Amino acid sequence: MKELKNISRTRSQESSAAIERIYITMRHLFNRGFYKPMGVSGETLREALLQLRPEIYGSIADEKVELNGLLYVIERLPIGIEECRFIT
Repeated sequence: MKELKNISRTRSQESSAAIERIYITMRHLFNRGFYKPMGVSGETLREALLQLRPEIYGSIADEKVELNGLLYVIERLPIGIEECRFIT
């Protein structure tokens, strides 16, 4: 019987696979038209981000609440965005 080799993927291969999963999930969400952050699609995105480990989400794997990323995004929103009823 042939022995199976345990082939480990490089960091770049893992990142490429995670980017592909994010892309596929986002296409699916776009076609579906809605998104539930705590649903299956939200979990898929979270798992892909955990695999990708981007620096901007450095603490995504931590169990603690991290507000620096939220503050980073909020500070860069356009002035008056809170008055918009719809964003397209």
